[in-house]
Amino acid sequence: MGTVDSYVGSGGLTVDNATWAGHLLFEGQINRNAIQIDGSWYSITHGWGTNVYFNPITTLSNQYLGPVQFRALDDQIKTELYGATHH
Repeated sequence: MGTVDSYVGSGGLTVDNATWAGHLLFEGQINRNAIQIDGSWYSITHGWGTNVYFNPITTLSNQYLGPVQFRALDDQIKTELYGATHH
């Protein structure tokens, strides 16, 4: 599918992903930050892309399935931190 560079910073609380030419979602970037507010943790995700390799199916899939994938990752993190019974 192509190359993605990932950078982890802020003690593991920030992750940046950037796609390279040849990647299906080139040119795009996603930034995720874990932040704590009043004792609760939140994940903030921001992304952008130019759709250099425009394909309507890929575009729609990314738009609608991307958030599903990030929620699944957040659920995995919650399970690791709190166990399967905490929501």
